[in-house]
Amino acid sequence: MANKNIVDSDFSIDENSLAQLRSQITQLDEQIIQLISERQDISRAIGQYKKNNNLPVYDKEREDKLNQFHKKICNSLGVSSSMIENIFNIIIEESRKVQK
Repeated sequence: MANKNIVDSDFSIDENSLAQLRSQITQLDEQIIQLISERQDISRAIGQYKKNNNLPVYDKEREDKLNQFHKKICNSLGVSSSMIENIFNIIIEESRKVQK
């Protein structure tokens, strides 16, 4: 998990520091995309299970549990829960698409 205190308010950023921070963001973006890819692969497998067992793609109870889980993590990390909810709404919508 990323160190939350990488940059504090007293941190002075010069051109080299800016380049390093941007490089770290690029690396994090790559990791996020890789994780989303893995999540989509798992969603495809879940979709196949649902097809084989005549289950609906949409599972409100599961999605509600995920939303609560995400909010709990956001609260513990000090991350905007509304931002994460927006992001996961897109991710979950795409997961439903690959399950069809």
